[in-house]
Amino acid sequence: MNAKTDLKRAGLRRAATLTAATALVVGLSGGIAHADPDTTAKPTAPASDLLANSSDFPGGYIIVPAPQQRLANELGADPLTLASSAKVNPPECKNLLSALKSSEGDANTIAGVNDKDRKSLSASLVAKDVDVDTLKVGLLKTCSDVTIETGDPRGGTIKARAITKEVASDTQKATFEIALDGTRTKGTDSFPIHQKVLVGVASLRGYTVAVQGTKLGGDPDRGEFDSFFDKSVKKIKDAK
Repeated sequence: MNAKTDLKRAGLRRAATLTAATALVVGLSGGIAHADPDTTAKPTAPASDLLANSSDFPGGYIIVPAPQQRLANELGADPLTLASSAKVNPPECKNLLSALKSSEGDANTIAGVNDKDRKSLSASLVAKDVDVDTLKVGLLKTCSDVTIETGDPRGGTIKARAITKEVASDTQKATFEIALDGTRTKGTDSFPIHQKVLVGVASLRGYTVAVQGTKLGGDPDRGEFDSFFDKSVKKIKDAK
C-alpha cells in the first residue's frame, strides 16, 4: 500500500472525521508541558529534521496527509479555523485555542494510519516554548469538561463533549486522555462520535512537539503511543 490516502474508503473517512473532532478539542484544551530551564540550547538543525519520520511509526502504518489536510478534504476548513468559530462551554476555554492558533501555521506535521486496525498517530512540531503551569491549570481545572458546537462548512453541525484527564507528567512531558462523546451531521447523514484520544506534549530546547493517538471504535494503543512519543521527543533532545 502506498502513501496516498483514499478518503472514499469508509474506514478512513470516519477516522478523518473523528480526528477532526479530536483536533478541535485538543486545540481548546492546551495540555502542554514546559521544558526544564537547564535544557541545552536550541538545535541548529532545521525543524524538518526534528520531526518524526516514517521510520518512527510502528509497523503497519502508512503516511497520509496531515490531520489538518484530511479535515480540509472532509469539511472544507482546518480544525483550528472550525474551532475558533465554535460555541464553547466553558467559554473561557476558547482563549486557549486562540493562543495556539497563532503558531499553528508554522507547524511541521506528520500523520500515519494503520488501516487494518483503524488506528492513527500524528506529531506536530512548532518552534516555540510553552509554560506547563498556565496551560495545565486551564486544561485540568477549567477545561477538563468541555462542550463544543460548531458548524460544518458543507452543512450540519459537530456537537461533542470532551472529558480530559492527565495520564502522565514530568518537567518536560505530559500525556492526557480525552474522551469524546457526541455527533456529527453532514446534510441528512449523522453518526455518533464515541472516541478516546491520547495526547502527549513536550516542550524543550525551544521547540514544542505534540503527539496524538486514536483508534476508531476502541482505546488507543498505549504502547505504540508511548514509543512514538518518546521517539518524537528524543529527536529534539539528540539534535545537533
